[in-house]
Amino acid sequence: MGTPDNVQLASLINNSQIGIFWKLKLSKISTELFKKKTVAAISIIHHFFLEDIKMGSIILDNADNSFDGSPGINWIVYGNRGDDTLSGDDLNDTLLGGNGADILRGEEGNDLLEGNEGNDFLRGNQGNDTLQGGYGDDRLWGDLGNDSVLGGPGDDTLIGYNGNDLLEGINGNDLLEGNEGDDFLRGNHGNDTLQGGNGDDRLWGDLGNDSIQGGTGDDTLIGYNGNDTLKGFKGNDKLRGGEGNDLLEGGNGDDTLNGGGGYDTLTSNSVLDRDIFVIDDNYLGAGFAIITDFDVISFPGESEYDKIDVQVLDPNNLNLTFVGGDTRITTQTGDLLAIVENVNLTNFYLI
Repeated sequence: MGTPDNVQLASLINNSQIGIFWKLKLSKISTELFKKKTVAAISIIHHFFLEDIKMGSIILDNADNSFDGSPGINWIVYGNRGDDTLSGDDLNDTLLGGNGADILRGEEGNDLLEGNEGNDFLRGNQGNDTLQGGYGDDRLWGDLGNDSVLGGPGDDTLIGYNGNDLLEGINGNDLLEGNEGDDFLRGNHGNDTLQGGNGDDRLWGDLGNDSIQGGTGDDTLIGYNGNDTLKGFKGNDKLRGGEGNDLLEGGNGDDTLNGGGGYDTLTSNSVLDRDIFVIDDNYLGAGFAIITDFDVISFPGESEYDKIDVQVLDPNNLNLTFVGGDTRITTQTGDLLAIVENVNLTNFYLI
């Protein structure tokens, strides 16, 4: 009978039952019964079994289909059109939603889930999964494992949950939540909200007016372009606004804040920490920083407090003047670089 590795069974089954798959080993072919799958219609089934390698692929028709994968098979399932619900099983599955509002669940294994068109819900569950939302306003949840979660065009919600995850919003106004683990979050285009959660996270807003929150851990927050809001919360965080008029709040911990150009507001938002406010050449002729909540109080046993870092600039080209209760940092030519509110020149600490 031969040893085919590609078998079309569309004409052998009806719309409510798939009960046959081909088991190939060397030159012997046999049929074997397995768990029924309920679908509206099916186009092609491919199964391949050789020694310890198993895989099965299914292309569903254009109706609303539901598929649950049997254990022990690396499933490849394409939902085609319609609102499909597809679930893998214990091995490494590939679930492709196609058009429609689809629900894809990887279950165990290192799975690939692609929503494609429509407003889809994707959940990787266990394993190191890759989730791609595609077009539409999608919800993607990596769950357990070190997952890669990518949004696409549309306003997406991306959640890493456990593990050291990679989350990228692509286009649209997206919400990215790293939760547990040391995560990397990037909003890309759009006005995005990034929340690191627990762990030492790296958050990059990129283009748009973004809201970036570190959480617990020693986080790195970068706004890049746009008028961004960066909040470090707990931990010793590094915040850099980039271009645009940004608001940076260090929170608890010994933080480093750098507005990076534009008309920025930098604040410690804590009185018990030793923060560093960076004033560099990005402000030359292109805005200035307003520094609030600058701490000049020395506590018992502590010899340091907040500092202004001007190391990138020529200190011989700087003037510090006390005007109206604030300290102003300017160049010799009068270019305003920073205003430190409610701080006298005599209490100022530069590095």
